[in-house]
Amino acid sequence: MICFSWLGFPQYGARCVRAFVRSTNEKVVVIASRPDVPVKGMEEISECDVHWVGLNDSVSLKELLGEMPRVLTVPGWKFPLFNRFRDEVRANGGKVISAIDNNYVVSLKEIVKGILVRLIYEKKYDGFWVPSVSGHKLMRFYGIPEEKIFTGLYSVDNTLFRNGAPLPERDKRLLFVGQFIDRKNVLRLCQAFLKANEIAGQGWKLEMCGCGPLKAALPNNPSIIVHDFVQPEEVAGLYQKARAFIIPSKEDHWPLVMHEAVLSGCLLLTSNRCGDKFDFLDEGINGCSFSPFSTNQMIDAIVRIMQMSDDELLVAQQRSLELGHRISLQTFVDSVKKFT
Repeated sequence: MICFSWLGFPQYGARCVRAFVRSTNEKVVVIASRPDVPVKGMEEISECDVHWVGLNDSVSLKELLGEMPRVLTVPGWKFPLFNRFRDEVRANGGKVISAIDNNYVVSLKEIVKGILVRLIYEKKYDGFWVPSVSGHKLMRFYGIPEEKIFTGLYSVDNTLFRNGAPLPERDKRLLFVGQFIDRKNVLRLCQAFLKANEIAGQGWKLEMCGCGPLKAALPNNPSIIVHDFVQPEEVAGLYQKARAFIIPSKEDHWPLVMHEAVLSGCLLLTSNRCGDKFDFLDEGINGCSFSPFSTNQMIDAIVRIMQMSDDELLVAQQRSLELGHRISLQTFVDSVKKFT
């Protein structure tokens, strides 16, 4: 048995698990806490048993599953519930892989964490599973040997998120998908967009999809369209109609929305604090990055994409698609097979 454990099991995770289920004859199960957003149909999408748990539950893994898995993946190492499951599996001779999506950042905190990883955590896991470029670099910075690092942790479903019309034919629409919280920087985004729209003078709309405590603080302006949380099957259509996508987060490890955007052929505007910008942004070609703490940088980046020519838009769209298709559900399946 192979068991994926997941914190706040997201729909993209369910689609990744389904791809692996379809690739193997071995039993696959999921243990997960529920996501914060109201996603529907996770069990059906996964095509395997999903066991929902609370992080303070005292149940043992054997009690939960009825048997011990051969391989277990766990989210990081700071959750006692999953750490207990880890210890059960390793005591039974099984393999445990730690899934980590943190970015590579050089700081005193990360140096200290690297020392702890080498002294304590590396011994507790058989491997470390990361999304891609930034995560791999972080693990090497921590001192994890190459043979214990596996890339391919995340992917969106490219049968759901697909290219739309040529960018010059799409509406002048900038799309944001995410939580309305301070970390996502939504208030600065609105401020920067309104100023950029005034400078460029081309009548763009900012379309925002999500939920969160800052929703009521978003500006009431005809150029800003606010939706409640939209199910992934519906939001895919919004990407296909948008000319550009923006993620202005103050910190985001590997936001899947960026992958969704480039698979949909969108221009990309991203904070330089998002880990997957190294995978999906070709600076100046298919979009721009900016400091999330500089309104002026954000304004300049938005104005730049608003003023792109049709030829530049077509080149950008092709580049987004090329970068988006480098990571797929098959990437996820292949990575799991490497450590199982």
